[in-house]
Amino acid sequence: MEGLVVIHNGQQHADRNRTPKRPRLIVSPLLAEHDQPVEFQDDFADATGSHYAPGYDDHRPKFRSRNEPSTIELFYDLFFVANLNTFTTIRDVNELPAIVAYVGFFIIIWYAWLQVTIFDVRFGMDSLFERLCKALHFGVMIGLAISGPNFKPVSTIEVLEMEEARVQTFEIISLILMSSNIVLLFQYASVIYFVRKHKGVILPLVLNMTVLGASAAVFLGLYFGFNKGPVLLYTGWYVVMILQTIAMVTIASWWIPLSFVKTHLVSRLGQLTLIILGEGIIGITKAIKDVVYGAEGVSPGTTGQLVAAALILYFLYMLYFDQIEIDKFGVIRQHVWLLVHLPFHISLVFLVEGVRQLIKWRSTVEVLNVVSDIISAAGDPLIVNGSPSQWVSLINGTIQEIFDVYRMNPATRDSRSSAAYQSHINGALSTIANSTSWESADFKRAEDDLLASIALYIHGQFSTEAPDTNAGGDSVAEFNHLVTSSTLVLTYSLITTGTSLILLGALMLLAQKWDTRGQRLLVSVRCVVGLAVALVSLVTLSSQYSLIYLTSSWVLPTLVLSLALG
Repeated sequence: MEGLVVIHNGQQHADRNRTPKRPRLIVSPLLAEHDQPVEFQDDFADATGSHYAPGYDDHRPKFRSRNEPSTIELFYDLFFVANLNTFTTIRDVNELPAIVAYVGFFIIIWYAWLQVTIFDVRFGMDSLFERLCKALHFGVMIGLAISGPNFKPVSTIEVLEMEEARVQTFEIISLILMSSNIVLLFQYASVIYFVRKHKGVILPLVLNMTVLGASAAVFLGLYFGFNKGPVLLYTGWYVVMILQTIAMVTIASWWIPLSFVKTHLVSRLGQLTLIILGEGIIGITKAIKDVVYGAEGVSPGTTGQLVAAALILYFLYMLYFDQIEIDKFGVIRQHVWLLVHLPFHISLVFLVEGVRQLIKWRSTVEVLNVVSDIISAAGDPLIVNGSPSQWVSLINGTIQEIFDVYRMNPATRDSRSSAAYQSHINGALSTIANSTSWESADFKRAEDDLLASIALYIHGQFSTEAPDTNAGGDSVAEFNHLVTSSTLVLTYSLITTGTSLILLGALMLLAQKWDTRGQRLLVSVRCVVGLAVALVSLVTLSSQYSLIYLTSSWVLPTLVLSLALG
């Protein structure tokens, strides 16, 4: 059998059953004479009538271009996903040190991803050399995933052993970042070998290598510095990352043949945005799992919250992908558009993380309201006619029902076990039973302790971790700390919704040509709505109004409405 005959565009093509070609040792990124360039329509093509940007001619190199990523690029993205998922699975972002750690770690993995991507979209080819380099970049991502759980830029731990482990994590990350830059340096060197006859691009490629080498040297210096200097030396990473990224993008802007205009960079950034939104979907499904386990079902109110969360992600998807017009990009605008993605992606990861935690917080509030009503119905009439001991005898059955219905979730990361919660609740009941009157100080303290302990017990069913506190077993203090942490989640969810809308407006401004007043009005509305929803976070400055809003069912719907209006 010679092969199958395939009809395509009216022509017959014979499938010769050819075996896939084995990758060569190294492949030139230059366009061969028999190759046809991928056609892109953009500002430069409109101006010159050429497939290439101004400055391309017979004396300058023509690099191969692709309008979609290769499979190995997509495979590399999976390591980014693993890093992001590992970090958010291990810790909840509900206190200031966790926020600082989340921002810091996300910038590190985003920087590592971007440096590899801006090389791949311009010069990446399928060869044994490139596969080896990609394997090393996979190792970089794996190393960061291992370091992520111990990454704590802000630490209140004073134990010497823990501080040494923290410094060791910083040292490992420094070596990982150095290694990533060294691999990229050799990759750019391979490009210089193939373009050695084109003198016009030798200088920018050498500058790229110089920037990478200097960054690697600084990272190595920071590695040695952590043993002798203050731990705050880690801020040097971010200075280097920012300067390196600006330098690499500036070089690409100045030397047009090395720009990103004829590449699939837009597609790559879109895929990274999808990855972050996908993490939000995973977070919602995990929240559903925890809620269903903890409450033995999903109430109509919780269902509404889940629908709101799904709408938030869907609106974010539409707002981002509906504003991209690839054929409208110029060099400078595309490079600025690239840089704006860092703050946008930071806002996005905090928004989806906040939505995940707010779903479980709302489920906790609903359960607490039900439990509070049950306790009130069982015991309140006795406050007038009975004694504290009689109230306890009636309430004991209700408390046992709580333990039976809301089983302690084995997946919970709460520091207190089920037995410890029950012991604390039973101790509070014993104190109430021994109280002499409803107005005694012992009764008031035990009542607060009982309600707080029940709240913490139920909160633990939803696999939600309250920040560590030095309350020393004081349930009231722990519950107040829990409310404070949930208020912080509310605050950054509102702020990042606003900043996401404003940055989406900036991305739209850069990605499109402005031909109508309607487009200008759309961006203006988006920015105004973003600012308005961010200002709603000011409600958290008042503990009274903050608690009212936090325990209401309007938190996630507020985010949905703001994105719908934007």
